Amino acid sequence: MVKVRYTTGMKTTLPITPILFLLALGILVALSGCASVPDEVPENLTAPELFQAAQEYADQGNYKAAHVYVDAVFTRFSEDPEQRLTAEYHRAHYHAKEGKTDLALQEFQAIIDEYEDQPGQNEADADQSGEQGALPSWILVLAQAKFQELQQTDE
Repeated sequence: MVKVRYTTGMKTTLPITPILFLLALGILVALSGCASVPDEVPENLTAPELFQAAQEYADQGNYKAAHVYVDAVFTRFSEDPEQRLTAEYHRAHYHAKEGKTDLALQEFQAIIDEYEDQPGQNEADADQSGEQGALPSWILVLAQAKFQELQQTDE
């Protein structure tokens, strides 16, 4: 084995080991900031703003914080079926991204079941009946697609 020694011609006042330790500690501190969870979610945020914040955290890989914002939608907009289902979809999607496939499959199936258990509640049925207030079909379409995708990768 050949040992290679690099010299810079400069004397260091600290041995290499403490320098590496400090470098590793700095990286650890920087990375731990990425995984922080907000202490509180601002009360004045709308559902779309909460979803946007959740997505920004998810894009950074901070799914704990993303779940905090999605859970805020459940708490604040629980009476709005569209917002609740959108939050359920985001929750399942984030669980899938986290590698929690079984949990995500259960959650996507629950969304699909909700549409199937309530005839006349999706947009296609509402268009035929002329009724308003239907559940948006895009959530069902995405949930079905993601469910099938996860089933195929889980096999």
